[in-house]
Amino acid sequence: MIAESFARIFYRNCFNTGLPIFECPLFIKESKEEDQIEIDINNGEIKNLTQKKTYKAQPYPEFIKNLLKAEGLMNYIKRR
Repeated sequence: MIAESFARIFYRNCFNTGLPIFECPLFIKESKEEDQIEIDINNGEIKNLTQKKTYKAQPYPEFIKNLLKAEGLMNYIKRR
């Protein structure tokens, strides 16, 4: 999910459930619904393949990457 911004509690709950999200206002402003995109979760890069543009969202800290790899907080805790 990509948006201009997220409320902090929603932001954290997304990671707790394993949903990757990105804040990138410029991408939202310039993109169209039918555009094809590609996201590099590790680097926070969003590529608009249709418009041939690349956007940089804030990359995730290591602990968030670990939550996403585990598909959420509960799975992360179970695996530890």
